[in-house]
Amino acid sequence: MFTSLFAIVVLRSAWIHDDAYITFRTVDNFINGYGLTWNTAERVQAYTHPLWMFVVSAFYFFTHDVFYTVICLSVGLSVAAVLLLVFGTASSIWTGALGIGVLTLSKAFVDYSTSGLENPLTHGIFASFLVVYFRSKENLDSLYFLSFIAALGVLNRMDTLLLFLPVLVFVLLKVRRVRGLGVVAAGFLPFAVWEAFSLFYYGFLFPNTAYAKLLGTGVGVAELARHGLYYLLNSARTDPVTLLAIGGGIAVALSSKDVRDLPVIGGIVAYLIYVVLIGGDFVTGRFMAAPLLGAVVLLSRWRPVSRIPVVAAAVVVLIVGFSASDPPPLSTAAYGSLGTPQMDANGIADERAYYYPYAGFLRALQNVPISSHPWAIEGLQAREKRVPLVTRGDIGYFGFHAGPQVHVVDLWGLADPLLARLPARTDVRWRVGHFTRAVPDGYLETLASGHNRIADKNLAIYYDRLSFITRGPLFDTNRWIEIWKMNTGAYRDLVNSAVAK
Repeated sequence: MFTSLFAIVVLRSAWIHDDAYITFRTVDNFINGYGLTWNTAERVQAYTHPLWMFVVSAFYFFTHDVFYTVICLSVGLSVAAVLLLVFGTASSIWTGALGIGVLTLSKAFVDYSTSGLENPLTHGIFASFLVVYFRSKENLDSLYFLSFIAALGVLNRMDTLLLFLPVLVFVLLKVRRVRGLGVVAAGFLPFAVWEAFSLFYYGFLFPNTAYAKLLGTGVGVAELARHGLYYLLNSARTDPVTLLAIGGGIAVALSSKDVRDLPVIGGIVAYLIYVVLIGGDFVTGRFMAAPLLGAVVLLSRWRPVSRIPVVAAAVVVLIVGFSASDPPPLSTAAYGSLGTPQMDANGIADERAYYYPYAGFLRALQNVPISSHPWAIEGLQAREKRVPLVTRGDIGYFGFHAGPQVHVVDLWGLADPLLARLPARTDVRWRVGHFTRAVPDGYLETLASGHNRIADKNLAIYYDRLSFITRGPLFDTNRWIEIWKMNTGAYRDLVNSAVAK
């Protein structure tokens, strides 16, 4: 019954984020024979989640409808994660029900049980990982399975390694055999294969989004960390049950004195520290969902001497959950269209409130398709008019609906290889994940003509090297030389000198 209630709440809240359509454009290109590209003229990894991209591609190949396909897939994965929690880790039906109640009342978990982003698959993988961990002994077989599942999680999103790593280290130390290192390496083979392909196909080990958001912004660590703390405060204010449950799960696990809980706690804490250091996110709650799931698993393993503490905890969860401004069980088709607050003073937004009027499942049932969003309409118009080149931010809905023949220059650099490697503009206000770049003189003319017209000589040389990697013949030996030089920083001075001017 509780699982069914969770499924209903998630389905009623289901929606698709604009950023998800960045991945979906790659999916559409892939299925239609343009390769794993975003702009078809160049090989750029504009998505952070390869495994999710391939899973969506597999279903999209048959349905050719991305909206309902991804909604159904996401809800199914989210329900599977909850079932794993109930039947795989809960010590009793009471603690299982408490865990489901927390997840149902968590805005972070419900909002990102859909959205089109990789969270549902991360949740399913992380839940599977914890079930295997808590239900098996520390031996080479379990170490292999844990490593394999963790590899899938990292393939789905690299930074989730922090959630898995402490458990893997704990089991490896328990095994106490040198052979264990080889077992871990064998388990991580899927991720190693992807990285080899990524280096071969894209020319880089990291997605282009990592350079745009983390590696080349020019924003200091202290400034990002301050914004990361704002992110936690935003979660506490808009979604109090999530941080309460994370803290409660950790406290319960510590009180149980079960040493097997400690590495799970370590993973949750390490991931939250990482979230703070990278500045959090511009999206309310997204990075809180996976740590919450881990904490709920710890909470569900609780073995109190009577039911009274569990019932008391459930009452607290209900009171705190329904005290939030927009509890998930009360969400309706009008969500986001009745003055729901969308963005705080630090640029952290309730993205579901912003997009739901056009991208919500209940809205789609009321014949309000996502293609009626203004950005989607602009994309369809660009497709119809056969506009060859467009410069803009907010590229998801637009880029997908514009189709493969429209080259979209992303001002935030997520899908543009050159802009991602330039520092962010300091004369405009930035949001985490939205670091605007200045378009170099001559760059648009270069893309339009196919000839290098970039005014700065050093940047022009850098672009030649970069474009040879992203556009040149895959098997050209000289391309491999350029990949080596680019990834070892041989050309970084060219960018630095151009920026200094």
